[in-house]
Amino acid sequence: MRRNTAIAAAKGEFIAFLDSDDIAFPHRIEIQVDIIQHPEADAVFGRVKLVDVYGNPCGTWEDDEIYILPEEITERLPVANCVSQPAAMVRKSAFLLLFIIMNTKTQKIGDYGWK
Repeated sequence: MRRNTAIAAAKGEFIAFLDSDDIAFPHRIEIQVDIIQHPEADAVFGRVKLVDVYGNPCGTWEDDEIYILPEEITERLPVANCVSQPAAMVRKSAFLLLFIIMNTKTQKIGDYGWK
């Protein structure tokens, strides 16, 4: 419930998460804010690179390569996550709507429970 509480309390227009075990690329927020400020954009996200405990690259997230087009992502999201949370920024109003929709279509906890 901590994330739900944080989202509800957020005063800003955009929501972006970064957990303690995630590392953001320099200028990530600045770049994403520039893109998401377009009125037709409700979300923006990027690809992720996996690193080991020493920060050495050790792979990519497979879904970054499979689900690329907006229509592919839109079709996949109701059944499984194909957007890496630490690489995403969402307009708060769209996030709250998506949260309601996802909770009515799936019982998944992980990325969709936001517990």
